[in-house]
Amino acid sequence: MLHKYEQNIVSLRKHLESFNLGSRFYTQTDIMVNKKMRRWNREDNDRLSQKFTNLMKKNSLNNERMKRFVKENEVRIQESRQICDRRLVYNLSDKQIPKETEELIGRLGFNFQFTLTKFPSIEVTQATELCCQKIEKANTGDDERLAVMNRERAQRIRNIMVAHVNQYHNMHIKPNITRKERGLLKDLRDDAILIKISADKGTASVFENETNYIRKEQDQIDAMDVEECMKSEL
Repeated sequence: MLHKYEQNIVSLRKHLESFNLGSRFYTQTDIMVNKKMRRWNREDNDRLSQKFTNLMKKNSLNNERMKRFVKENEVRIQESRQICDRRLVYNLSDKQIPKETEELIGRLGFNFQFTLTKFPSIEVTQATELCCQKIEKANTGDDERLAVMNRERAQRIRNIMVAHVNQYHNMHIKPNITRKERGLLKDLRDDAILIKISADKGTASVFENETNYIRKEQDQIDAMDVEECMKSEL
C-alpha cells in the first residue's frame, strides 16, 4: 500500500514538472503532498495496529477459553484416559472378587510392584560387594600394575556405595498405592486357588479356578494328535 502511494507521488511530481509552473508552486505542492502522505501513512499504521490488537485479543480469548475448558473437564479427561488404559478383567472362577479389586487389576495389572518401605541398604551393599569382588578377581595375567588399579577401582566403588547408604538409609519412600489398595492386591496374590492369566497380549486379565484351568489344558492336549509317553520309553 505505501509503495503504491510513493509511486503515485513520483508520477504526479513528474507530471507537474512538465507544466513549468514555477519553483514556488512545485515546492508548495510537494509540501502538501508530503503532508498527505504522512497522514495516509499514519492512518494506515493506526489501522494495522488496531487489526493486530484485535487479533491478539481474539487469540488471547481463545487461549483463555481453551484453558478454562481443560480446567473444567480435567477430571473427566483424566477418567477417560484411565478407562482407555485400563485392562479388561474376566472372572471365570467360582469365587466372587470385589469390584474394587477388579478395577485395581484392570488399572495396574498382575505384575504391579510395590515400592519399598525403606531404603534397601543390605541389598545395595551385597550387590556392590559382589561387583567389587568380580573386579578384583578379574584376570590380569602377570600385570601387577593392572591388578592394583582394579583393587583401587573396587575400593572407590565401595566408598561411593557407603556414602549413598549413609545418606539415604533413613529416607522415607512414598508408597505408589494406598494402604487399602495394597491390602487388596496382597490378598489376591496370596490366594493359591485362583489362577491369574494375562491374555490378549497383556490387555486383558483372567481369573480362573485351578481345577478348571487344568481341565482345559487337558482338553487341549486330548484334542491334539499325540500319544502319552510311558516312563519306560524314556
